[in-house]
Amino acid sequence: MKTLITGGTGVNGASTARLLVSQGQRPVLLDNRVDLSLIADIVEDVDVVTGDILDGAALQEVVAAHGITHIVHMAALMPGPAEANPAAAIAIGFHAFIGDVRGKHAHPDFVPLDESHPPNPMDMYGVTKVCSETLGNYYRKRYGVDFVALRYPSIYGPGKLARHGVLALYGKVIEDAMAGREFSIPRGGDQRNDVVYVGDVAHSIVLALNAEGLTQGTFNIGTGRGVTLKDFAAVLKRIFPDSRIDIGPGLDFREGYKQSYCIFDIGKAREQLGYEPQYDLEREPAGKKIQEVGPMKLYHFPPSTNSLKVRIALLEKGLEFESVVIDLTKKEQKDPEYLKIHPFGQVPALDDDGFIVYDSTVINEYLEDEYPHPSLLPAGSEDRARARLMEDYRDNRLNPHFVTLIHEHRKPEEERDAALIREAHGNIGAAFAVVERQLQGRDYLVGSFSLADIAYMPDVGLLERFRRAPGPRFHQRGRMDPTAAHPVQLFRHKKLVKPFVRGPV
Repeated sequence: MKTLITGGTGVNGASTARLLVSQGQRPVLLDNRVDLSLIADIVEDVDVVTGDILDGAALQEVVAAHGITHIVHMAALMPGPAEANPAAAIAIGFHAFIGDVRGKHAHPDFVPLDESHPPNPMDMYGVTKVCSETLGNYYRKRYGVDFVALRYPSIYGPGKLARHGVLALYGKVIEDAMAGREFSIPRGGDQRNDVVYVGDVAHSIVLALNAEGLTQGTFNIGTGRGVTLKDFAAVLKRIFPDSRIDIGPGLDFREGYKQSYCIFDIGKAREQLGYEPQYDLEREPAGKKIQEVGPMKLYHFPPSTNSLKVRIALLEKGLEFESVVIDLTKKEQKDPEYLKIHPFGQVPALDDDGFIVYDSTVINEYLEDEYPHPSLLPAGSEDRARARLMEDYRDNRLNPHFVTLIHEHRKPEEERDAALIREAHGNIGAAFAVVERQLQGRDYLVGSFSLADIAYMPDVGLLERFRRAPGPRFHQRGRMDPTAAHPVQLFRHKKLVKPFVRGPV
């Protein structure tokens, strides 16, 4: 898959690009302005093209030059410019917009809207989106074009306030609280509305890019529940106790502009796309769970493969952590103070704001639950189960034999058990043969890059240490082979692995 994102340096485009990069892709971002502020962390891992999507010939050149197979079209004129230049708005716009909402779907009942609810746009911005959805679905039905339209409620996330100004009310209350600025609005604190985080926007788009066998072309993407500005304020107050937030009571904080408050029925997206919201106010008020007391602590020993497994997951998720080295060679894991953290005297252990969790596989599952973006498990329950089975296979059928080798090689050469070493090598070869079969015809063990792949990465490093070669599939995969180059900027894992791999046996 090679993906072109129009409006790729905008809020939603940048978030989608970041998710694609985390999955090993190199998307092409097309925009009519050069503003890299929202993609600074991935700018080396994407191709940015400055251009106008209304220039058909230039657009075709981009598609041909980069071998584009999928297009995510998010370029649009915002409501103000759209009203001022309706012709350009129609030419550029996309997606769908519900518009005015009345009756049972509005206050106080808020019966969730499904995709059959007729759009009723109230401005040119909404008109262009309905037109584009209608046209795309016509092409899907008439010409067999693979087209999917995703409908979103209000979106919040990093960059919304800077890029969208007054329209980013949810972003403003968050960023004002974070910056210590006062936020005040005279009315509307009780108004319920479906509000989706930009990470879920990206998540839904990637699911749509990979979807097959869809029976419809339009899907609602949201959370399926309503929240209020007061709900935002309550969460922010817990995180920023000194924040100054004053929100008046009542409904309609937009004061008559766009009566589009509603709750989306996301059942079809769940059923056909495998979509499930990964963010909520309690867990993700500003993009990811905020570490209120500072970074979490990881108690680990750098040469430990299980420790390395957790460090890789932390880096993949971009999470800050304080490294606390427990030197196993000095028996520090048996120190009474450390035994209060890990009662079995092993590494790793993780302290996340006072909550202690140990066992590398359990820690990585905890990180996936608490910090779900970017996701390191597949969306579907069957694939998630397969990933966990591969993790279990590594923990119980592969790693113990490496432990045997390590223990034997720590002995003086004349004291090593040659038969035990041969048996361990044979068992390791047999285990990796199973993993090789799992990789046949695919780039990753289970769908996209996941905790299953992370589980095996430290052990691939051990193969070099014990002068064994991984199978051909591992050599083809930069992310699995820690000694190979990989385009993803976050792939700093080889820096962790190499000193360990090259170190003394």
